[in-house]
Amino acid sequence: MFATAEPAAVPIFGDPLAVEESDAQRTVLAKFDIEPEQGWDWRKIAAPFTDDDVSSTQRFRSWLRSYLDLEVQEASKGNVTGPRKAALDVLRDLRNEIRLLVDHGGLSGDSYRDELQRWYMPLNAHLSIGPPAERIEQFGALMDAGVLEVLGPDVRVSSAEPGTLEIEGLGSDQIGSAAAENGLVLYELTPQQPSLEEAFMALTRDEVEYRNSAVASEDTDIDYERIPA
Repeated sequence: MFATAEPAAVPIFGDPLAVEESDAQRTVLAKFDIEPEQGWDWRKIAAPFTDDDVSSTQRFRSWLRSYLDLEVQEASKGNVTGPRKAALDVLRDLRNEIRLLVDHGGLSGDSYRDELQRWYMPLNAHLSIGPPAERIEQFGALMDAGVLEVLGPDVRVSSAEPGTLEIEGLGSDQIGSAAAENGLVLYELTPQQPSLEEAFMALTRDEVEYRNSAVASEDTDIDYERIPA
């Protein structure tokens, strides 16, 4: 449909998904009675949620449950009659071309790191790789039955030693309430905040020129590793 339309405007800097439709594209969409908000937007496809959807655990769970149903519906249409899945199949078609670029030195070191590894590969995995529809339905059924509880956005749980959990992304009141609802006994709940020095070191990690890579002692000289600018 867009063969004779001028190419869409792609920003040189900034969000590579922020592509503005051309006048010719908008004309074609109007011809087929497609509302502007129904047009293809890579940003909405890559992040199909709003800030409000991830403002709390409860809102996130509600959004996720609806999104699972939407994914099952789209999967049932397939990539022949379903426009969404058909469009996302383009990412699969590009895999071999991108592999050839990498194998034959078609990308600079910076482009390989910033655009391929940090941006394109996570996006491609998110949109073109995933479980079958049956597993998504099972995931939703487990949520409905209360067997599976989703913690929420940006929550990380780790354990450095037996009997201890480190939880990031939830306040102590939220953790305590969740434990009480599930009949778990907490012997100690200690909120931890990074010190000013730790926050400063994290922010300036990539800015320092020298970093100590060995522990000094009476018999050990301090060994410094030069960090490339």
